[in-house]
Amino acid sequence: MRNYMSIEVVEITSDQLNQILVAEESHFLDLKSIDIQPGKLCKFISGFANADGGELFIGIDEDTVVGKKTRAWRGFTDRYSNKNIFYRLRKKGLIKIVPGKSRINAKWCKV
Repeated sequence: MRNYMSIEVVEITSDQLNQILVAEESHFLDLKSIDIQPGKLCKFISGFANADGGELFIGIDEDTVVGKKTRAWRGFTDRYSNKNIFYRLRKKGLIKIVPGKSRINAKWCKV
């Protein structure tokens, strides 16, 4: 039996977003721009799969102004746009939907 690391796409509240924007990145938390290339995203997903998992938030821009790091949510225009990233990764053969899960509530795993 194969052990899958699932990737769940969820919506967050504005309060949760504010907590994410000030959170420190670690082995279990990573923040990426909406412009991340699918191949690079797959490397980060693989890193979580090879460790103990973690949370990855896509849509966060980082900038350094006068030596201070700032973050902002650029995010997605609608709730379905973020799923397009996963569909592009699937098209490249890097991830797939976990067997037995529906497309509506898909969970993804590394191929």
